[in-house]
Amino acid sequence: MRHVRLHLGSRWGAAGLAVIALACGDSGSDDDGDDDTTTASSMTMTTAETSTGPTSDPTVDPTTSTATTPTGTTDPESSSSADESSSTGTPGDTVTLQNDSFTPDMSLFWQTWPMPDDCWASTYEIDEGLYPFDIVGVMVAIGGSPDTATFELGIWSVDGDGFPDAPMGGTAMVDIEGDVQNPDLDVEALLDVPTIDSGSFAVVLCHVDHMGAPSIGTDLDGTVDAAHNFIRDDGGDWVPSPDFFNTEGDFILRAIVRPL
Repeated sequence: MRHVRLHLGSRWGAAGLAVIALACGDSGSDDDGDDDTTTASSMTMTTAETSTGPTSDPTVDPTTSTATTPTGTTDPESSSSADESSSTGTPGDTVTLQNDSFTPDMSLFWQTWPMPDDCWASTYEIDEGLYPFDIVGVMVAIGGSPDTATFELGIWSVDGDGFPDAPMGGTAMVDIEGDVQNPDLDVEALLDVPTIDSGSFAVVLCHVDHMGAPSIGTDLDGTVDAAHNFIRDDGGDWVPSPDFFNTEGDFILRAIVRPL
């Protein structure tokens, strides 16, 4: 285990943020006692509206949560269009896989139910023209509180039913400041994920040591893709997110891939 100081960034736009990450497992670099540094940019968020949603206890009234609108723009050359889960790309260029319809002029809903060890995941429909590709980054929206919290990031294989199965290339503990900045997570620096030649994969984030906000954001378009949004329940089983306290909206949890 080694400490990695990452200046993580995002294609959402706006000013930079230094994020401290604790990497676990094979990092793909030598352990010489020095911190590795990667530089990029991040997005800034401003309060837009208030919304309600599920809590960790279904017997408790829903908790009020703040939805916010990030500023900045996505990279149109790297992002797939809204409500699409894949896009084709040119070797060497990056392509963003997503299930959500969020754009920077929209508001998000911050989920308040997660407790320590609770996880959520996104999988993707992938165009055959993308293979083979490397997973190089993850775009995530974390908010609902300005606190800094630790999350566990992993890239998982999927089983025959399309559910998350097991981590590939280890996992990494990443500290993220909620509301103000939401980074690109540099998968190549944090994990040792093999090239994807076929099939799908899951991006997984878990709460480590805190309950509630800051946590994952979901879009507010009134739809959710149950086949590609998952939550790990109290028994350790993965279930479609709508089956978990009627969670609504697609997770803002995108994968950045580079066709080879």
